[in-house]
Amino acid sequence: MNNGIGQSRRRQFVLPVAALGVALASGPAAALQCHVGTITFHPEGGIKSCEIEANHEFRTAVGASLACRGGALLAQHPDGSVESCTLAAPYAVGTRRCDKGTRVVLDPGGDILKCE
Repeated sequence: MNNGIGQSRRRQFVLPVAALGVALASGPAAALQCHVGTITFHPEGGIKSCEIEANHEFRTAVGASLACRGGALLAQHPDGSVESCTLAAPYAVGTRRCDKGTRVVLDPGGDILKCE
């Protein structure tokens, strides 16, 4: 915002980490809560990983539903898409499937790279 003197003002918001709403691949309407002290960042500034507080549903790049389990680590690619999480429900893409409770590793498009 320009104050008319050639300087700009910025609004700054300070939030406690426990209340940090992280908008991930599922979009800004689906804020995600992370446990305090578990958030790491990519060098570019985006969220790299955090331990999510509750089960959370994401949409992959192809529109598939991905349910990640609360209390487990969620990792993201630099573009914000889910890289890995522990599944709260089965996840399938094409002929590949990962069962509930397993850790799924995805490429940025949402295709399964492996189930652990």
